[in-house]
Amino acid sequence: RDDLLKAELAALLHNLGKLSSKFVAASTDFHYQYITGILAEWWTMHKASLDPSTIERFEDVCTEASKAATYDFLDYLVNAQNVRAWFQERCIKLPSPLDDKAYAFGEFSEFHKGWKPDDPNSRLLEIYRDASGNGFVPQAIRLIHIAHDAASGGEKQYVGGIMPQTRSGSPEAVYGTSAYGREAQIELPVLDTKRKSLIECVLNSAKCYRGQYSDAEQALRTGLGDTRRPINDVSLWDLSAATAALFKAAAAAAVLTGSIPSVANARWRLLAISFDGLGFWGQAHHIPDLLARREAVRKGLDAVRALLEVTYPLGNEIYRDEYGSVFVVPDCANLLKLPAEDSQSLEDHIRVAFNISD
Repeated sequence: RDDLLKAELAALLHNLGKLSSKFVAASTDFHYQYITGILAEWWTMHKASLDPSTIERFEDVCTEASKAATYDFLDYLVNAQNVRAWFQERCIKLPSPLDDKAYAFGEFSEFHKGWKPDDPNSRLLEIYRDASGNGFVPQAIRLIHIAHDAASGGEKQYVGGIMPQTRSGSPEAVYGTSAYGREAQIELPVLDTKRKSLIECVLNSAKCYRGQYSDAEQALRTGLGDTRRPINDVSLWDLSAATAALFKAAAAAAVLTGSIPSVANARWRLLAISFDGLGFWGQAHHIPDLLARREAVRKGLDAVRALLEVTYPLGNEIYRDEYGSVFVVPDCANLLKLPAEDSQSLEDHIRVAFNISD
């Protein structure tokens, strides 16, 4: 469970490079995807042994990854620990069938898009090789591709007229917009401050998973998922949280079913925890009674959320109102009937979690 939650956090941070003034200001010598140095160091180590055709396939992207502004981006210390080295440490060991290798946080960033994991000629087959020298596509890398494509590419696919912002002023002004079209200038120095604070939080192993997630939300809400109009209304938190939720549910599905879907065949389900909230509140005779009922409902839904997000990391809450909550969960038949602890079903545990919070 702990490693699944750690992988979810890695998925949440897969676009950490976008939480920077360099990304928002469209710095030409900076590539947000390759800030952890994994690809750059692979290139340095293996370039001399590659054949000319392979060098040609990799040279453009590896040259971008090796630029100083990108490679040195995380080359500093936090509590005497090098940040770039921490992101390269293979500290995530997932259960079968995701146990083909130990994963580093940085791999979720560097290989989350553009590497075509289902392509028989994927460049990942050159980077990842087993003990026999055979190329393979790591399963968790396949899942982060699936999740990112669903959260990002799927939404942008049908948006017309996407245009880069016309930048002016010194420093250049870049704007984010609300869902209602009201734009506000992005404060570039704030992005760098928030990113560094977030990294300090993530490297603080004493902080609980939920605390790290909360800190990540506060930081990522200041960034943009995309600077181009009209899709500059999507915050970096919106994009990252959606990707992490889909990755988590897909990883849970892989563990439960023992299989990994292709990018084209990935599916998820929505699980609704529903009740007549307004009817329950309407039975109150006094304001204190109404407030107590509302608090009881909140605690019940929070308990269910903790059960599904942390105790049994199956998915994340994506919506809540006075009638209940909705979670994105694995595409597994009879999910609620699956046995959990004490031979009780998941549905039984959900009911107990909601009721015990009274």
